[in-house]
Amino acid sequence: MEEIGQKGSSQFWIHGIKRGEAMVSFLKSKIGSLEEKEVLDIGSGAGGISIVFAQKCKRIVSLDSGADNVEFIRQRLEEKNIKNIELLLGNAIKLPFHDEEFDIVILNGVLEWIPYTRGKEPFSLQCRALAEAFRVLKKRGLLYLATENRWYPFNFLRDPHVHIPFVCMLPRKIANFVSFIFSRKPYENFIYSYWKLKNLIKESGFSRVDIYAPLIHYQYPVIIKDLEKRCSLSKVDRDNLYLKYSKMKLTRCLKIKIFFLRIVFFLRITKMFIHGFLVLGYKSNS
Repeated sequence: MEEIGQKGSSQFWIHGIKRGEAMVSFLKSKIGSLEEKEVLDIGSGAGGISIVFAQKCKRIVSLDSGADNVEFIRQRLEEKNIKNIELLLGNAIKLPFHDEEFDIVILNGVLEWIPYTRGKEPFSLQCRALAEAFRVLKKRGLLYLATENRWYPFNFLRDPHVHIPFVCMLPRKIANFVSFIFSRKPYENFIYSYWKLKNLIKESGFSRVDIYAPLIHYQYPVIIKDLEKRCSLSKVDRDNLYLKYSKMKLTRCLKIKIFFLRIVFFLRITKMFIHGFLVLGYKSNS
């Protein structure tokens, strides 16, 4: 989820545009034209993703829990004279929409932040958010969700959200205790394994769940591999990753991470140890 203020709103805006372009390209390869689609972007942050979808879709609603984020997007829309984005201040737990209103619901880097500072059990809140996404999707609608993998080995060194070593791998109660020791806060940023995430989304009502490996990171997917099929990482893939990520200067230890990818693809343990997941959840027409 994009947050304004940490590195400058304009930087996140530009990055969000790039993310949106990659997401649109991927979705078009799976479901065809987006021209008649109505889209809900939950946790829209600086709004870059919403802006890109607005140029491709019939209608998009951009929803965020931060008033600063909503105001920032509003200013950008006025600058660019974009009319088909509705801005709303709200959260994923209780969506202010009718049943079966959208063709696509986006949760890009948002699921793990849903319980943050709410003081309630994270897992139940995440389940409620997924159930709400299912509710507002039309029949044959699509959930687009992206998040980190709990078992990504680099997370042993540093949790991607609270930055405490090992904490995301620990049993939840112990993780909560450790987080209180180091940060005086509960551990609320739950992320999941491939199997747990797939089951969680299926239990929310989705009839079909396809999971992909976005390389190197789901926020900047240069290459997307289908984890439901046997896949490999070719030399062309590796060269492309190195070229694109080097230009963007978005990740440290790039050669090490590409070497790691070579290992997990070769050993066919990608589902277990890949950095993150891109999920498509399909709502049946029944």
